[in-house]
Order: sequence, then structure tokens, then C-alpha cells
Amino acid sequence: MRALPAADAVPPEGQLDRTGCPRGRHTAIIDWRAPTGLSGRRIVIVGAVAALLLGCSAERRETGDARLRVGFVELEEGGESALHGAEMGAEEARHAGELVGRSFELLLEEAESPEEAVAAAERLANSGVVAVIGGFDAPTCRALSETADRLRILFLNVGCREDALRTDRSRYTLHVEGSKAMYEAGLGRFGREAVLWHGELERFGAAQLNDRFEQHIGNSADALGWASWMAVKIVWEAFSAAGAAEPDSLLAVLTAPEARFDGHKGEPLTFDHRTRQLQQPLFARPLGRQVRGQGSAALARHEALPHPSEIDVGPGPFLYVSNEGSVDVTVVGLERGEAIARLPVARRPRGLHLDPSGERLYVALSDDSPRSESDQDGVAVFDLRHGGEQRSYAVGSDPEQFVISPDGERLYAANEDAGTATATGLITGQVLATVVVGIEPEGVAVSPDGKWVYITAETSNTVSVIDTRSNEVVATFLVGVRPRAAAFSPGGDRAYVTNEISGTVSVVAVPQHAVIETLSLPEGSRPVGIAVAPDGRRVYVATGHHNTVAVVDPARGEVIADVPVGKRPWGVTLSPEGRFAYTANGVSNDVTEIDTEALRATRTIPVGERPWGVAFARAR
Repeated sequence: MRALPAADAVPPEGQLDRTGCPRGRHTAIIDWRAPTGLSGRRIVIVGAVAALLLGCSAERRETGDARLRVGFVELEEGGESALHGAEMGAEEARHAGELVGRSFELLLEEAESPEEAVAAAERLANSGVVAVIGGFDAPTCRALSETADRLRILFLNVGCREDALRTDRSRYTLHVEGSKAMYEAGLGRFGREAVLWHGELERFGAAQLNDRFEQHIGNSADALGWASWMAVKIVWEAFSAAGAAEPDSLLAVLTAPEARFDGHKGEPLTFDHRTRQLQQPLFARPLGRQVRGQGSAALARHEALPHPSEIDVGPGPFLYVSNEGSVDVTVVGLERGEAIARLPVARRPRGLHLDPSGERLYVALSDDSPRSESDQDGVAVFDLRHGGEQRSYAVGSDPEQFVISPDGERLYAANEDAGTATATGLITGQVLATVVVGIEPEGVAVSPDGKWVYITAETSNTVSVIDTRSNEVVATFLVGVRPRAAAFSPGGDRAYVTNEISGTVSVVAVPQHAVIETLSLPEGSRPVGIAVAPDGRRVYVATGHHNTVAVVDPARGEVIADVPVGKRPWGVTLSPEGRFAYTANGVSNDVTEIDTEALRATRTIPVGERPWGVAFARAR
């Protein structure tokens, strides 16, 4: 038996107890809603379901289990991609565990036959393993499934498609690999072979996952590698939710109707309660890069717009919209209700902010080489009045979102592919600190008093808390599945985190850095961007695939409106007085304006290709 080295659990400083849970009473408050998503009642949920949604449960606090052991039964020959996928999943689980005071260990056994696989599973169970991953042919899968039921441990099938295995109703067997029926349906849909995963997938974070495989093993993930990685990931997430390294507790979380898992496929993945099959999309192979454009004529019109410095753009107000596809920033004149200028940039733009004068625009730019920092990665500052790039700040590899501290002295950025956050001095231009945060960090928010910076991490489902006085991570807490963005209330006592795959918003008590409530959004929501009204009475959530903005009343814990906007709203911002909200719609290539009093969209304005972020300026 081989064991991959297990990192020691290092409890984070701050407001977490020894199990990695926030101190104090911790319950899940869930909104049950009618199909419209606009009415319903609040329900308090405890146990495994609450644990799944909040990341900390009463069971976890009582047991305080700190270590999870998972086994992998490998083939002596072949199956290398499966082993690499499991190893990468273990590496990421160990990193996530370090953040919340827990640890993960992957034990490896080799087997050439079903009989040897059974013996390997027995040895792993005797070593404290609560779940075994493997299965690359039908006889071995059946043998491991029967053994799992006998030993009362989990078996996650990552390599067998036989439909009969799904109808055996084995209590402790879960199927990450697709069934034969799923593949036949995919063949009928695509007219060619369907696969669970492919190295050319790019959307929904797939490019980042493939890049991590490249870094780990030198190749992109194939279907078997993805399935093994996913198997480790969901067992770790179930352990984080249940707080107990006990098979029945893990099984209850994994098969709960509310359970949602993120496989970087753009939609929540769930287990069918009858067949224990992971329900998920398949893809055609080969699947080349998908380019979603707005049409050559529309793009040509956009590219013909003048530079902001070349024209009198008028008195304002304005929107500035970053466009990943056309690699530029659109200037929208809200008085005229149209795009009036275009600011070309050198690299892919995402997060953006203006300084109070409206004369300087900060834009996060990334080159085409994630996970490696270059002089093209950074936050560029553009002089909008006189034209041109004024300076650029080095903020680490592949910056995505960032904030500027309220005193205007520091810039905090998330480095998505490096797994770090960077603090940079705006006066000196020097990097003050680079800290390790969760896996695939994206969202960045700063508290109104400037004391705290929250960094969301999509793959580890965590929020890291940076104390700006020391520029160190002082706490980490779990939220929903695939957190994307965060925003603070005006008073700074609450923060709100969007969870894309869970379709929820986590409400955080800032002094304790603890989730105190989880708000459900309308069915089908994939929340991304978020903005809080200046008076704190409403929270506006861009729902991504749902193509709406959900308007939340935080005092009531309810969605009071679900306003249709363009396709795939990602970024959202408010006018200073909160009278209007604006969304950047990444697929329809436009911006939607929402009247926040009437709670309806008032106009749609075309911008560049694949708009990502949006910022409001009263004047220039």
C-alpha cells in the first residue's frame, strides 16, 4: 500500500474553531419558494443538508473529525490518467484542508484482477479508508461494489459504463462515470462519440481545470482523469459538509436532493437517487474552441468607435464595460443611451474600476499564459482624458477581479490560476504581499472601513479573509458551491457571496467571518456578480444562465423580484444613489439598465464582444 504524503492540518487564525467551523451557533436558514421564486417561507434546516449548504453542521462541530482517508485501486498497467486525476484531486483537497484545519490522505493499491481488487479494498478499509475509487472493467466494478456493501464503505466507479451496475441498487456504490445509456444518448445527439471530458473544453472554468492538469501531469485531462479527479472532489466536499469521516454520513450528503456539485461543466451535477448515477452533460469529441461572436457587422461597427480621447464624450454619466472577446473597453454615454467610444487594450480585460475623478480607469489584464506571470499580467491604469496607458501594476499571475482600498493606497487582486491574492501599493507600485488563498480565486471585496478583504475561491468553495493591517490571511470559511463574487453592506457588518452552482447567496456576519444565512435564488439561477444598494436594503444578483437580476430584500431574506435582462449577465453595478442597476451580458453582448424603483429593465445597449465587467462614472 502506498500513501501520498498528507499535509499537516494548520488551523487558520481568526474566528474558526478547531474543526474549521465558525465559532458560535451555526444553522442553515433556507428559503422554500413557489415555482415563480418570488414567494414562500423560510425554513430552518439542520443536519446533512444544512451542512452541504453552509459547509459546517452540528455533526461536524460535535465530532471534530480532522482527517479523511480515501483509497484508490489502480491497475498495474494502464489507467494512468485515472491515477493522475485522483492524485491531483488529492493535492487540491489537501490544500483546501489546510485552509479550514483539516487534512486529506489518499492511499493507493494495485490490482490486476477482481479478486486482487477485493483484497486491495479490504486492506484499504483496514487502514481507515472510508471510500474507494476505481473500477475499470465490469467484473472489477461488480466485485468492488459488492465489497463496499459488505464493508460498509463507499465505492466510486470511475471507469465502468454497464447499465446493469446502475440497477443493482448497491447502497454504497456511486457512479461518476456515465452509463452506457448516457453515452448512447450523446451519440444520438452529436452524431459522433460522446465523452465526459475533453482537453479542448474551455468554458465554465474548464480551461483552468485543463491547465491544472497540464501543470500536474503534462497533459490535459481525458474523461478518465476527470472522473477520478471529480470522485476525490465530491468525497472531500461531502466530508467538509458532514464533518464526519463516516461512510453513512458522507452518503447522506452526496445523495441529498439538495446536493449540487461543480464539475466545471457549467451546470450543477447531482446524483440520481435511484441509480446513484451522477447526472451530467457529455460533450462531442473532438470539441474545438467555441467562439461566441456578435456577428462581423456588429463587431466592425464596434471597432469603428473612436478612442475616448478623440471626441467630446459629453457631461456623463457613463458606463465602462470590459469586453473579453473584442479585447477592449466600451464607453457608454447614458445620456444618449449608446456606445460612444472604445478603448482598445493589449490583453484580455476583466475586472475594472474608476477612480473618484472619473479620469483614470483601472483594468485587470491577463495574457494567454495562465499560471505563469509575465509583464503583460497586471492592472493597467488608463488616462481617459488625455489617452493612453498611464502605468501598470504587477499584481501576480492572471488577475481577474480586484479592489482598491478605501484610502486609495492599496490594490488587492485575485490571481485565479496561481491560487493567490496580491496586495500592491498604488503609490510605490511595489507588491506588498502575496498570500495563498483557495483554489481558483476570483471574487474580491473590501469592507467599507478597509479592514478586511474577502477572496472567494471557486474550486475549494471557500472565502479567505485578509487582514489589511498585516496583509495576512487570518480566517477561511466555507460557503456554497463555486463562489464567484462578494460584496459588503454599506455598514460593513454583513457580506454577501454568490454561489454559482448552489444557486444561492451566503450571508456572512463580518465580525465573526461566519455564514449565518443562505438565501435561495429562483430556480435555474447561476449567480455571478452582486451589488448592494447604498442604503443596504436591497441586494442585486446577476443570475448568469437564468438571464435575470434577482433582487433580494436582506431583511426579509427573500427574493422580491426577478428582472429579465440580456443573456448571461455576469457583472452588475449600481448608480451612486442606487436609482439604476446595470448588467454586462456576456452572450448577448450588451448592457441592460434596470429601474430599481419600478424593478424592470428600461433599455438595452449594445457593447463589445463578451462583456464581463461594468463600472459607473458620474462624469469625466
